[in-house]
Amino acid sequence: MRRSQILDATIAVIAEHGAAGLSLQSVADVVGITKAAVIYHVGTKQQLVKETYEHVLARYIDHIAREVDAAPDPRSAVVAYLRAQTAWLQSNRDSARLIVEALATSDAGIEDAPHSPRRHDALTAMLTEALGLDEGAARIRAVVLAGATDAAISAWLDDPGFDVTAATEVIEDIALMAPVTPQPGSR
Repeated sequence: MRRSQILDATIAVIAEHGAAGLSLQSVADVVGITKAAVIYHVGTKQQLVKETYEHVLARYIDHIAREVDAAPDPRSAVVAYLRAQTAWLQSNRDSARLIVEALATSDAGIEDAPHSPRRHDALTAMLTEALGLDEGAARIRAVVLAGATDAAISAWLDDPGFDVTAATEVIEDIALMAPVTPQPGSR
C-alpha cells in the first residue's frame, strides 16, 4: 500500500512541478510520511523515477494490449493500437506527463527512449501483417507513426485544447495508406 502511494505521489508531483521539481521530500510531503520512509521503500530519487515510470508504462501497455487483442483483424489491430495509445494518455494526463518527463531525465536510468528499437517492434509486426509490408518498410512506418503520436501528445500536454482525436485520425490514415514504392535513385 505505501509503495503504491509513493508512486502515485511521484506522478502527482511531476505532473504539477515537472521532474526538476521532484524530490524525495516532496513525495514524502504528499504521502504524509518522512523522507526516510520514502528512501526505505524506493531508494534514491533516480530509482523512484525509474520505478514510477515502469509502473505507469506497465498500465499503459496492458491497456493497449487489451484493445489490440479485442480487434477482429490485423488492420483493426493497427487502428486499435493507435487509438488505445492516445486514449489512455488522454485519460491519464498526469501519467502522460510522467512518461515525457521521465524519458527526458537522463540520470533516471530508463533504457526506453523514443528512438529505442524495441519500442517499435509490436507496431512493426502489426503493420507487416496488416499491410503486407516487408519488415524494413513496416519499421520505417512504425517509427514515423510513433513520432507523430509523441508529437500529438506533446502538443496536447502543452495545449489542452489541441485536438488529439483529429491528430489520431490523421495518424491512422498514414498507418493504413498503401505501401509507397521507392522511385529509382531515391534513398
